[in-house]
Amino acid sequence: MVYVGTLLISLLFSASLEWHTNEDLVIMVVLVFAGAFIGWLCPRLFFLSGLLVGLVVPVLNMLSLTTGVHPSYEGEFEATGHGIIRVLSLSVLVIPAVMASFAGRSVGLHSGLGS
Repeated sequence: MVYVGTLLISLLFSASLEWHTNEDLVIMVVLVFAGAFIGWLCPRLFFLSGLLVGLVVPVLNMLSLTTGVHPSYEGEFEATGHGIIRVLSLSVLVIPAVMASFAGRSVGLHSGLGS
């Protein structure tokens, strides 16, 4: 139950931060730390955890694209320039999130948290 709660809080925090700021580096740091912490917390679910955390930004962009509701920091011109290619390119964020989750898993296994 702790795992599910922590995962949901991480996903909601990452989504809120992405929606309200335009700070790519901050988002990347949050995704990496969230992936690592959740991988440490539940080592056997590291891949799923990293995948979910890494998909926060692409999913938000897809929702923005399909609903027409955009973050306040985007101007009308910038918002209309987004497309499916941008959403797909943001999927690359899965890689560092899964890698961080794997690193957290390794620490978790060595600390005796799970198998």
